[in-house]
Amino acid sequence: MTKDESNGDNPDDGDAAKENITVGRLALQERVTFYKLTESSRDSFFSSIQPKLEQSLSLFLSHFLPLSGYLKWNPQDPKPHIVICPKDTVSLTVVESDADFSYISSKELCLETELRPLVPELQVSSDSASILSIQITFFPNQGFSIGTIVHHVVMDGKTPSKFYKAWAHICKHGNIPQDFDLPMVLDRTIINVPARLEPKLFQLLPYLSKEKVNARNLMLPPAKENINVVWVTLELSEANIKKLKEQAKNESTWSDLLLSTFVVTYKKSSGQSLFCKEEAKKSL
Repeated sequence: MTKDESNGDNPDDGDAAKENITVGRLALQERVTFYKLTESSRDSFFSSIQPKLEQSLSLFLSHFLPLSGYLKWNPQDPKPHIVICPKDTVSLTVVESDADFSYISSKELCLETELRPLVPELQVSSDSASILSIQITFFPNQGFSIGTIVHHVVMDGKTPSKFYKAWAHICKHGNIPQDFDLPMVLDRTIINVPARLEPKLFQLLPYLSKEKVNARNLMLPPAKENINVVWVTLELSEANIKKLKEQAKNESTWSDLLLSTFVVTYKKSSGQSLFCKEEAKKSL
């Protein structure tokens, strides 16, 4: 693979806006989306598609400002905070790959080692961490993928979907409709956290971290490359989801049970994963 990487350094905190956060060491969110193209020559991609992706990304990031900032946890601060500066940038890496696009983007079993190169690295140190990194991988005459890695401290489960929808809309139409629900929800007062609970959560960090002495840091365990791990796509239709909700309501003793699509999907995928794990053990 050849890489063309553009990245900016974090500016000084003097001109920064700071936003305290109430969570500590959480996992990273990684996502890869594939886009098949009927015509994707090297010239057309790098002269037309790539510039359009970069321009639309720059425009839409103004509505997701925290994503271009970084996390900071100073020694004197009881908890980390988000720092947003006017000159902040997001790391964007452009990669060309000769991998089989049809296979790697299919719903068949795929080795994790084949998907891992499509996800960028996130710059993280003990007291500072980037929030978002993006990688565009071009597959000549096949298509391209967009891989993102984001710190879970800033982005919840719903925001990535809004992220992709907003970027795709701007890339296609060149503007943002007024009725488009873009802004990230930053108001943490909507979650009622007792005043005494938050300090106690941070006191648990030494027990949750391998670094018992210096547990107050943003470093995360390195991703382990395992040649025996495979990925598979599980597809649930609207009818499947409806059936799962009805099944859960029939099994519940609550008459007014309300279930979101995420809850029933997570339950189904977790159960399927456990089943596959047990079946794999039997074959060993």
